[in-house]
Amino acid sequence: MSFCSPNPSSDVIHIQDLAKQFTAATIFHVNGHMVQQITFRPGTLHAIPVDRLPQGSYILRLEGLRGLTATQAFVVSE
Repeated sequence: MSFCSPNPSSDVIHIQDLAKQFTAATIFHVNGHMVQQITFRPGTLHAIPVDRLPQGSYILRLEGLRGLTATQAFVVSE
């Protein structure tokens, strides 16, 4: 299930309705390094700026209460 768009993106990724269930987002570069971490109240995250990230492939991991998680790959382009 895809929950972030557009993909690829050069400025911001929008989080679909699935984000209502989550309280944290972490972005990892595909090499495994964490590059950004965001905490928020459930239902308040709708977009994540990615314009400061270098061009490349990343993994977005959403985390929620009771161990709920979701992950999706995305690409930052020019």
